[in-house]
Amino acid sequence: MKQGKLIFTLLCISIFLVSCSKKEWGQTIEGYNFFSQTKANQTYSWTGGTFGNLIHGDGRLITYNKKGIIVSEIKCQALYGAPNIDFYVDSRYGKYLGKGKVKKGYVRPEKYGVLIIDETYPDDPKALKRINMDDSWLQTHNKIYVGDFHKGRFSGYGRLYGNNLLEYEGYWKKGEKSSVGKEYKDGYLIYNGYFKRGQRSGPGDEFARNTETDSLYKKYTGEWKNGKYDGYGKIYNEHILIYEGYWKKGLYDGKGKLYANGECIDGKWEEGINAKIYNKTLINQVLTYFGKDESDSDHQYLESQLAENDQEFINALSNELNEKIENTISENVDKRFGVINLCRMYFQWAVISDVKRAKKAERALCKGLSPKDLTKEINAKIDHYNETTGADLSYIKDLDDIPELSIVTTDVAVKILEREAMEVTDAAIGILLDIFICIIIASIIGYVSGCYLPAAILNIVSVIVGIIILLLYGGPIMNQLEIEIKQLLIYNFQQYMDSQNIISQIIS
Repeated sequence: MKQGKLIFTLLCISIFLVSCSKKEWGQTIEGYNFFSQTKANQTYSWTGGTFGNLIHGDGRLITYNKKGIIVSEIKCQALYGAPNIDFYVDSRYGKYLGKGKVKKGYVRPEKYGVLIIDETYPDDPKALKRINMDDSWLQTHNKIYVGDFHKGRFSGYGRLYGNNLLEYEGYWKKGEKSSVGKEYKDGYLIYNGYFKRGQRSGPGDEFARNTETDSLYKKYTGEWKNGKYDGYGKIYNEHILIYEGYWKKGLYDGKGKLYANGECIDGKWEEGINAKIYNKTLINQVLTYFGKDESDSDHQYLESQLAENDQEFINALSNELNEKIENTISENVDKRFGVINLCRMYFQWAVISDVKRAKKAERALCKGLSPKDLTKEINAKIDHYNETTGADLSYIKDLDDIPELSIVTTDVAVKILEREAMEVTDAAIGILLDIFICIIIASIIGYVSGCYLPAAILNIVSVIVGIIILLLYGGPIMNQLEIEIKQLLIYNFQQYMDSQNIISQIIS
């Protein structure tokens, strides 16, 4: 009976001790994280080396009780948050410090922790006991992740280091870079923006370093897809704008302007080639010279992130948004017009109602201007401006979905885009019918008279004259239609943007 009471007492004491003191992540009063035996009613202080927000290197870990009296003082050599190297355990991809679950002989990291990465770890858990964390092992395995985990993979916010230099900080999902983050090389920021499935995707800024002045400058700002420039963007040499316009798979593609040697090459590009420049070699030759005078106001191109104050930033941001709206809508309208599209619009009324056609036109002409993407781009610019200048501007909430038929109104779609386009199509069909009649008459005359050569010549002349008449008649009408449609669409989209109160959200 006495033995039972003794065992029960010891068990209670053990449970009490375990509940009061267990390995947890704690934080010193200086703001550094460490993983050790901690108690809720104690505070800690660290004097010594650090690595990021972790205790690291020689130092002293001092423990205080709730009255501020020193309870203990431990001199140790910390290793990335661990006062004792034995606190590290084996995980599937290296030595791990933190909470986790044992699975198949490994500890699967969960929540916050530190992972010293070793991709050569053996698949057999029994072989793990042969690996020791000595100095030589640490020197050859210097990839370190500090942050959140879920089911053993990077998930949430975290930092990745290589050779003790920061390589990436931001968000992760299923072990891959995701959402917002920053990439570094040799300790210098090289990218700040959005990621998807481990690659740069969405709005983002790329940076380069001037080796002479050891300063960073923005190399590219704009849209990305699968790690390449894709969408609308601008590229710079130092603070001199080289190209602004659309990209596809890292090449100029779409409407854009190339600035070089004091000249501007404006127009449409396709896979890096412009009709005014006949091969990529010439483009490379042009890009080798950036001889613009930055003091020349005609050749100064400012970005919102380079603004000197909040008001200048907001004005520049508004101008950039308006410019993007104008360029995107202009490109979409250009794609919408043409002989095939005109014929399709001419006969479309028979199978699709005006309202449905208006909705289809709105989706096509607002492509590339989704509220979700615009929100990301605006907040990315605000984030960079705040970080660069120390400002505290607010981020905007998600823009509301575009109400149906608010940009491409029924009036725009039906009265201009469809009905007036029919006038050109009516003329085209009439001219084609005239050409067809001329060809029939000429063929009959040639067959009856036996003079086939004059008949063939008459046919060719009829076709040429018909095409000339079509171009002379339809060209000016189509050009005027495009201008009217672009103006209406841009106005409607800017009205939608104004309704979102973006500026008041930023300065709130």
